[in-house]
Amino acid sequence: MWWAKVITLRTGKVLCERCAIATSYWLRLRGWMFRRNLAPEEGLLLAPAIGGVHTFFLFCPIDVAYLDRRCKVVALWSAMPPWRVWIPRQRDALLALELPSGRLPETQTQIGDRLEIVLVAWC
Repeated sequence: MWWAKVITLRTGKVLCERCAIATSYWLRLRGWMFRRNLAPEEGLLLAPAIGGVHTFFLFCPIDVAYLDRRCKVVALWSAMPPWRVWIPRQRDALLALELPSGRLPETQTQIGDRLEIVLVAWC
């Protein structure tokens, strides 16, 4: 699995220091299921996220940002509650970045921002 650091280019703020990149079907399906809390520096990038994201069996809310192929934010949901499904209407939504609840407002991330994904490790 690849790990990355994700930065908002407009503000220079770090969205997550330790972002796991889920590229296989099973890693994307499992996501953060059965987690009760998330560390502020954690993140999960679903690549691709075609078909939406869910928070089934997740016991805390999360922030979700959908990105297009250029890593531009095209849709946001801050504090998405457990037991929800979100399929974005934006046809160019390709990737989904899942973060601990409150991280998007804290970093002032908004639609139209471009994110930089810096690969830091593979294991």
